[in-house]
Amino acid sequence: MKTLLKITGIFVLLLTLGCGGNDDDGGTTPPEVTASIVGDWQRNSGSLLGNQWDYLLINQNNTLNLFDQDDNGFRDENTGNYTLTDNQVTIDVSYFGNSLINYTVTDTTLELQESSGNISTYTRVTNAPSSDTWIQKLTILSQGDAPWNEDADIAFNGSHILLGNGSEADNIGLINPETFLLDGEIITSQTAFAVEVEKLDLPDKYIFQSSNGSMQFKAYFEDSNTEAFTSIDLGSWIYGLASINSDQIWASSGNEQSLYLLNYMNSGVDQTIEQTVTLDRTPYGMDYQDGFLYICSRGNIYKCDVSSSFEVLETITVEGYRAFGIAFDGTNFWINASSNDGGPNQLIKTSLTL
Repeated sequence: MKTLLKITGIFVLLLTLGCGGNDDDGGTTPPEVTASIVGDWQRNSGSLLGNQWDYLLINQNNTLNLFDQDDNGFRDENTGNYTLTDNQVTIDVSYFGNSLINYTVTDTTLELQESSGNISTYTRVTNAPSSDTWIQKLTILSQGDAPWNEDADIAFNGSHILLGNGSEADNIGLINPETFLLDGEIITSQTAFAVEVEKLDLPDKYIFQSSNGSMQFKAYFEDSNTEAFTSIDLGSWIYGLASINSDQIWASSGNEQSLYLLNYMNSGVDQTIEQTVTLDRTPYGMDYQDGFLYICSRGNIYKCDVSSSFEVLETITVEGYRAFGIAFDGTNFWINASSNDGGPNQLIKTSLTL
């Protein structure tokens, strides 16, 4: 049965139901039984609205879930709502523009055809993942307003959360994790969209800082706040920095959508890019703990294995928030996040541990 599906940021599916009619001897034929679009669908081929949704869940309770996973293991979820009135299903899904889609549904198959002619096909399944199993949901242990609204990376220096002031380029805040108030600041000329503390138990360890659109980041001595060295060129817009040890650090480039493992031996005199990982998404804040790299992207947190190649092991989120920065306080991970409902950015202590 062919039906028209209209998406306006809202999907509208027009269902034409079969009606009974008279047979040759005046009798009435039974009404046609129409296959339901409600159910769990797994993608066979093609893409819908530019995304290869692995699963499309049209739920009985008027909600919709769309799941996808790329070759590296990055998982994403989009959600929506739908209502059924007068042979129409209206589905409200975020982040999509206008499109007209025809679909054919049977008991076992769903075919979607966009106005461009693009076709995607799905098979009805009974073993699809749920929203709870597709992405791990964290609990908020405590939270408070960030001192300024910057979608920036954060770090932890053993006693305070470090947050750069972004385009203001005046200071890096030292934020009390109990009161969420500023206890002090580090004066800087960098915009510090990314800030990181070197993993080194000495007072002259480095504070790493990125700057607006730059392909480089700088290292400053923590005890004197004097510049130690500038990195070699990486990708521009460094949104995240994650120290491994006193020789190696990961950097994420927004423009290049790439990760760089930099070795800065001999106090930055000898620098080498040891590994480059190209992604299909923009990486933001990062942290490296216990052999794993944690990356913020598309609002989620991704725990990644970087020991030999690159693989996403877990997808994690705090519902209602989009994570841009991440740091570890020795027990729990913190995020700098924007709320889906607006308002000031939040510094959130999560239930995520090693």
